[in-house]
Amino acid sequence: MVALVSNRSFGGWLRLGLRVLFPPGAPLGLVFYLALFGLSIYLSQNAASMMGVTDARTDSVVAEYRGLIISTQLQIALAHVVIGFLVGALANLFWRLVFLHVGRRRRFLVSFGLDLVAIAAVHFVALLASMAKYPQLYADAFYEAGGFAAGLQVFATDVVPYFVYILLKTIAILGIPALALALAIRRGTFVPVWRWLNAKRSRAAVALSPVGVVVLAVLIAAAFRSGDKPHGPNLLIIAADSLRPDALGVGGAKRDTSPAIDALVREGTFFDAAFSSLPRTFPAWATLLTGQWAYNHGIRHMFPTAADRAKPFTTIATLLKKRGYATGVVSDFAGDIFPRIELGFDRVVTPDFTFPGLIETRSFELHKQLLPYITNAWGRTVFPAIREFAQNADPALVADQLIDEIDAVRAKSKFFFTVFFSTTHFPYGAPHPYYKRYTTPGYRGRFKYQKLAAFKKAEAVTRGEVDHIRALYDGAVRAVDDQVARVVQALAERGLRKDTHIVLLSDHGENLYEHEWGMGHGDHLRGDVSLRLPLAIVGPTNGAAAERPAGRRVKAVVRDVDVMPTLLARLGAEIPPGVDGVDLSPLIDGTKEDLGLAAFAETGLWFLNDSSDFFQGQRIYYPDLFGFSRVDKKHRHEVVLKDELAKHVLVAKHRMVRTRSAKLIYMPTRRGVLYELYDLEKDPEERKNVAGVAAYVAVEADLKARLFRWMLGEKKVVEKNGFIIPEEDDDASGAADGAAEK
Repeated sequence: MVALVSNRSFGGWLRLGLRVLFPPGAPLGLVFYLALFGLSIYLSQNAASMMGVTDARTDSVVAEYRGLIISTQLQIALAHVVIGFLVGALANLFWRLVFLHVGRRRRFLVSFGLDLVAIAAVHFVALLASMAKYPQLYADAFYEAGGFAAGLQVFATDVVPYFVYILLKTIAILGIPALALALAIRRGTFVPVWRWLNAKRSRAAVALSPVGVVVLAVLIAAAFRSGDKPHGPNLLIIAADSLRPDALGVGGAKRDTSPAIDALVREGTFFDAAFSSLPRTFPAWATLLTGQWAYNHGIRHMFPTAADRAKPFTTIATLLKKRGYATGVVSDFAGDIFPRIELGFDRVVTPDFTFPGLIETRSFELHKQLLPYITNAWGRTVFPAIREFAQNADPALVADQLIDEIDAVRAKSKFFFTVFFSTTHFPYGAPHPYYKRYTTPGYRGRFKYQKLAAFKKAEAVTRGEVDHIRALYDGAVRAVDDQVARVVQALAERGLRKDTHIVLLSDHGENLYEHEWGMGHGDHLRGDVSLRLPLAIVGPTNGAAAERPAGRRVKAVVRDVDVMPTLLARLGAEIPPGVDGVDLSPLIDGTKEDLGLAAFAETGLWFLNDSSDFFQGQRIYYPDLFGFSRVDKKHRHEVVLKDELAKHVLVAKHRMVRTRSAKLIYMPTRRGVLYELYDLEKDPEERKNVAGVAAYVAVEADLKARLFRWMLGEKKVVEKNGFIIPEEDDDASGAADGAAEK
């Protein structure tokens, strides 16, 4: 061996080093994947956007981050290089083993050609398999482009059975080891090696058996010891963005969307009339966790400033942390609000929302040829920016993360975790097989794989398109439901279910083209579908019957502000002062049927001014998304509302009060305040506005009084000429005149 090393020439050593660093096939793979990188760059011209909205006004802002864009592209190019290197080397190794097995020598051109074919085949199959699993990631570049590209995606999702991809993946993973094993057997080298291993194993088993028995006994004892040490009561909030109660079996769904959720709900109490007070994610979560109305906790929209977020918030998490709980929140793209505000969570396993982050996410989104290799748990770890993909909201990955987080703390302390699934938020992009579980086979419309928000002039949709969009949404609900089943099962397997309170809820509901209500949430307050949220509270399985009544349905009106004090009370914790909600325990325990509560709500920010949505004629205008937002370079380059528009936004908000029998909506406009009143007993669909009708004068007066008491509960506002305005302004018309013209 020494002679062999010493006799190797410098040239030989150099060739050996190059062969190790650049195994045959690797340079070819590297060039192939760099060509794919270049193709993506060429096809991604003029792709500047913010939150999926493309506008010329983004160009100047994006130009300021040119360095970040370049560095991100270099990072993406490096990923192509690494993947190409590995694929090329493995392709070459595969063919080498094949030729060795058949006992033939390879010629250079044959080797080159076969390597290229193998590399291209691996990538083509990986691309088709990824298209089949996550078609939403590719829809803009393939399906929506039409022609051959659209046909290719339809072929991947509708023609090739999914098991074929699984089979090909298995062959790719096992191909090289199988060939190597076959070659070893053919050459007679496998049998002696197997005999040697067998002998070694036998001798080791004899020598180490006493030690092995002891070690095994210790491990088993440790497992039982950790399992027998309950830390409770624990609290787990399971939430899904934009989840409508009527999308669940327990809420009357027409499809089998939620067997696991329905089974869970039957173990506890379900509230049929729970309402969000601001149906946008950021303020909704602030309300759920603080038990305060938005005007008290200060988060009034999706783009709060650093000052809005700087105050200390008293939340379920902050209070339970003081009681020795480990706290954490796990989510995908809709949970990007949590890193922007301190709500008491020790662990925040979610994407982050900053303008540089948006640029990075968009940069990765454009490289379709890279996505098959990184849209998985490994890719999300190496490239955190891709966790912000709205088109890649796989609830299985979120459930995996939650279970890992629970495992990390369950033996040490009690825990309060929140898991927030984004799949049910538009574009309703559930992975295979859920995106086609309820859709009509053969559908070839424009919304085949997803329905993005219409951040442009309102689009007309046909009846068939509406049915398809609702089917996509139901598929997303079922995708989440299956992961709820996994999470509940994981708790049971770890012996935690008996000590854990489980809460099922959403931040708000969703409009899905009912009447003129459009799609989405937070733009108007007409109808209940975007305001109602599912709410179920299920106690530990080892609790007394009074603590975990099963199968109870509550018809009374309850609100998101009531969740925080109720959960604290169920855990035996003190409810702090300053909470606006009430403890719903009397409704859960059955000591009361109704608490006489009224639901209140307000709208969020309007992103557009030029849509044809009905509410556009019933509002005070201010600049659109690109006009009202700015990048706060002093605070993590976050996207926030411009300070000078804060008052106008608050003056312009629609507000609502709702009881079991009636709803009143307040809508300030430049012509004065408009009202809509609905008799929910006679008109639950809210089709006939009875404001001003003589028979409803008393009802309207009562609801106005309740609504104004609620609105004037906000500090530093006054009522002037029917408007709610900041107290330092002279009058409502002055506030309205300061708002931007349409």
